[in-house]
Amino acid sequence: KAKEAETSHITLFYIPSSTPPDYPCQKHELVEIIGNLIDNAFDYVKTLAVEERKVFLSLENRDGKKVIEVRNTYEKKSQEQIPFMAKKGYTTKEGSHRGYGLYNVTAIASRYNGTLKLFYENDQLVVLVLFQ
Repeated sequence: KAKEAETSHITLFYIPSSTPPDYPCQKHELVEIIGNLIDNAFDYVKTLAVEERKVFLSLENRDGKKVIEVRNTYEKKSQEQIPFMAKKGYTTKEGSHRGYGLYNVTAIASRYNGTLKLFYENDQLVVLVLFQ
């Protein structure tokens, strides 16, 4: 993903945790969650001016939860889409096989009593996956 960010002129920030969380899901599921979240963020910021192409990834323990957080620059006018983003089949992109990324993330998280939260904050879309 770092190489893809570089070739797409996206600044990818990884905020490391002093103690990496021990997520309850399988390793391949963790890769699917993080991959989907980063792919979605990359797809969106590629539509922005180069200086606005910023994606942040954080994996940490926070308030007793194991957290995966992805933030990306997000235009306020797109904010009305946020409540629909995790619905099966919802997409703003062209092509087939779209609209399943966040739905799949939600499905994986819920298998392990986790939740997905989406919100707008400080000119960014914030996607949190929280596990107990």
